[in-house]
Amino acid sequence: RVRVRVRVRVRVRVRVRVTGGCGAMAFRVREIRVLVALLVAVFFSATLVLHSGGPHHGEASAAHRAFRADMRSSYAGVMVLGMHRSGTSLLTGLLSRSGFWAADHPGELLGSEGAHNDNRKGFYERNDLLHQNDFFLKHQNADWTRFTWRFDPKETLAALSRGDTFLDWWQKERNLWEEGESLMAAVSKERLKPYVLKDPRLCITAPVWLELFGEKLKPAMVLATRSPLEVARSLNKRDNFPTRRGLLLWVQYNRLAVQSSKGHCTVTVDNRELLAAPVEELRRVLYELRDCGVKNIGPEMVDEAEVAEWIDMTLLHDHQEDGCITGPAGEGRNYLNNWDSVRNPENPAEVMSVEPAYDLAMTVYCDLLSGRALDDKYDWEGLFSKIPDIVDKT
Repeated sequence: RVRVRVRVRVRVRVRVRVTGGCGAMAFRVREIRVLVALLVAVFFSATLVLHSGGPHHGEASAAHRAFRADMRSSYAGVMVLGMHRSGTSLLTGLLSRSGFWAADHPGELLGSEGAHNDNRKGFYERNDLLHQNDFFLKHQNADWTRFTWRFDPKETLAALSRGDTFLDWWQKERNLWEEGESLMAAVSKERLKPYVLKDPRLCITAPVWLELFGEKLKPAMVLATRSPLEVARSLNKRDNFPTRRGLLLWVQYNRLAVQSSKGHCTVTVDNRELLAAPVEELRRVLYELRDCGVKNIGPEMVDEAEVAEWIDMTLLHDHQEDGCITGPAGEGRNYLNNWDSVRNPENPAEVMSVEPAYDLAMTVYCDLLSGRALDDKYDWEGLFSKIPDIVDKT
């Protein structure tokens, strides 16, 4: 929070004439300097609230505030959008400890604490939401790793209106809306707390849910970002994804997340900044969401003890020192040159093909941090044209 104070000095020239029975007396008061403090406080004091999370976030906050200015509304909750391994579970866990509702009991959420080695604190994803998103994707012969680019929300909405079925992964016929009623009933229930929904697949399927929710259940958006190389390394460790594929999938998910957020108040938070100053970042997010129109939340609801208990730095996956760095310098470039050449010594061409994907992903990441990627005129197609087979990998 930066306060800009304007101090004004006013020169006043006063001439007073006093007359009385003893004659005329004239005197002049010369150049009385008046510091008009009250005038300054009322008319010239300005407060600029800047996001001070890093070299790019001041610009990003200004961009987001302008983006939100025309979208002040009443929001029933929030959707957390972000690529897998981007810290969405950490962020959603913090939001659920700061005034948001995620579930009525832990059994409704995927992976209670300790249930998954790759996320021992839990994922904070509702089971019904996760399964329903999988059904939406499967109905169009896609999943979270393949053909994300061709998912058509209109086709899914039409299929729901028709009451379509689909064949699941075991060739069993299922109702396409099998888990949807459960989620809609839970979100629609009257409660004081706004809801928070999180599943990385929402980057792809959010347009379907936004149509189904309508105006009454309309969410604001929280866009969670993380360095694409950190995400790619984490996916390689967990799912054995090639680095290039992880980078391109990161780009595709973030493109879809940004496009899904159009027309909705959007607040961004970067995993690096959240870990560096969790209390301050969480308060900023809550302040901006309240500013959007999310009811019954605010920065005063952050419990520092709860935040300290929830954040476990030992669970941070594949952290690197580089932030927004493009070009030939930086730890990321060294990592690509060394790690991939060791991993694939028989295929140097594959190593070389990683670099354009890395450059594309880092360009998008830096533009997300600066706010440029949130602009309606951002040239996603121009960026994608540099890697023609990006859709084949996502």
